[in-house]
Amino acid sequence: MQVGKAEGLGTDQEHHRIASLDEKNWLLGNINQTGYFRVNYDVRNWKLLIDQLIRNYKVISVSNRAGLIDDAFNLARCT
Repeated sequence: MQVGKAEGLGTDQEHHRIASLDEKNWLLGNINQTGYFRVNYDVRNWKLLIDQLIRNYKVISVSNRAGLIDDAFNLARCT
């Protein structure tokens, strides 16, 4: 995993890159919303998460599904 800091929008943003992730596997960050931050994913990971939710939403816990919805709406508001 590579970690880098990027400055923007008046706050520091931390970026993580995971090079060894298989293109069919999705990644979920901030499990159970234990941190006070938003998680945004690249388009491919968003699509994989959406596909998983359509196929079998129970694989992702209720609190994590709520976190995905909350992050998606709040990130959309920021753009």
